[in-house]
Amino acid sequence: LGRERKVGKGRSAWPGGRGIRIEEAITINRPVEEVFSAWSDTRELPRFMEHIEVVTPIREGRSLWTARMGGPVPLRLRWEAEVIAERENELLGWRSVPGSDIDIAGTVRFQPAPGGRGTELRAVLTYLPPGGAVGRAIARGFRAVTSQQVKNDLWRFKSVLEAGEAPTVEGQPSGRAREAATAAIAGKR
Repeated sequence: LGRERKVGKGRSAWPGGRGIRIEEAITINRPVEEVFSAWSDTRELPRFMEHIEVVTPIREGRSLWTARMGGPVPLRLRWEAEVIAERENELLGWRSVPGSDIDIAGTVRFQPAPGGRGTELRAVLTYLPPGGAVGRAIARGFRAVTSQQVKNDLWRFKSVLEAGEAPTVEGQPSGRAREAATAAIAGKR
């Protein structure tokens, strides 16, 4: 997309090997039309994309994104995205516009899964991390985490479409919390 070149999985998409590329796929047990429609509603994306705070439609084919990035130095990034390719029930492609906090582009492809098992969704995300060479070095070190974030987002999207909600452990007791409470009580004796 835009400056993106065709490259293999895990390789850079920007000239000079500067960018980071992530590709993940998932099968969702829903019809292609439903999956495409759900993904196309940008206002709902923060519901399953954990790092996205808000997506605000600006006008047809344009939206303003705000994301928070964790790590050693938490960041809040904003970018305006424009849709650059759309084929209903097949493909969505977008990229950030000049002046955004991050240079980012992506595509999502939708196709019927074999055997009538729903929809295969394949997402490709490429970006140039902010912060020049230092930012790129940090991003390469966190690539597995970033790739895992995309996987987790896709699993939450699948859960929302198939079950109506994304699973969470918020507010639920955990074994570790119980062990800590038991140890604290035992320490007072």
